[in-house]
Amino acid sequence: MSWPALLLVAVALGTDALSAALGIGMAGVGTRYLILLSGTVLGFHVLMPLIGVFLGSVLGNLVGGYAVWLGAGVLILLGLQMMREPFKSQAAVSPPRSAWGLIILSGSLSLDALSAGFGLGTLAAAQLPVIVITIGLVAGLMTAAGLLFGRYLGEKIGHWAGLLGGIILVLVGIRMVV
Repeated sequence: MSWPALLLVAVALGTDALSAALGIGMAGVGTRYLILLSGTVLGFHVLMPLIGVFLGSVLGNLVGGYAVWLGAGVLILLGLQMMREPFKSQAAVSPPRSAWGLIILSGSLSLDALSAGFGLGTLAAAQLPVIVITIGLVAGLMTAAGLLFGRYLGEKIGHWAGLLGGIILVLVGIRMVV
């Protein structure tokens, strides 16, 4: 696979993470969380294509459809929760901060990379490490960029950022299944 083609694939696989991170960043995230979520997404974007390669297309087609629905559901539920918060008198909802929350969120954002792994199995094994590491790095950087830009927007538009961030997450979740 050529570098331009690889970068296009990596950016395409990182767009869901970028979009969701933008919405999550609007809720206000610290540097530690930015590093944790970006690193977890990076790890999943390396791991998921490898799993896809090893599972193969037969099992992947069976599991893949359900996995996308699950991932979309997680994002939609998080988005709906964030959309509710500006109408409450309490502080805004915070993004998932537990280890399991990070794993579930990162995994749902990386499901498209699992599907990509089914196609990567046809490439030479020598290319695979470079490909999955590039995909992971690009997704991690796109997640960090989304969180940073979302945090900036959140500071500018105040507590209504949770509503906008929630709408973005719901739309990303809907786009995943449509």
